[in-house]
Amino acid sequence: MMVERASSLKPVVSHIQYTITTLCSYDRRLLIAMGSMTPEMRCKVPVKYKEMFGKQLKDVMKSEAGKRDFGTALQLLSSPPDQAECGMIHRAVGGLGTN
Repeated sequence: MMVERASSLKPVVSHIQYTITTLCSYDRRLLIAMGSMTPEMRCKVPVKYKEMFGKQLKDVMKSEAGKRDFGTALQLLSSPPDQAECGMIHRAVGGLGTN
């Protein structure tokens, strides 16, 4: 199993920040940046992002990509796996119940 060092995350996190702050269409580049990481890296990137930029990556994805399906997918990708799973369950059962 490959262990990711914090220093190896800096270029990935910097690329995500650069992609978010550019004025051109960034959906494809964000998907490539977030989707190409290993699960282990994906767990560490939000921590490193907050350390480098002082913001929660999930909140940045929400403000930049919105609440449409793509935005939701990016928010889930930028969350730790346990939080992402809880978010998927919450979204799936939304509206269930009695009235």
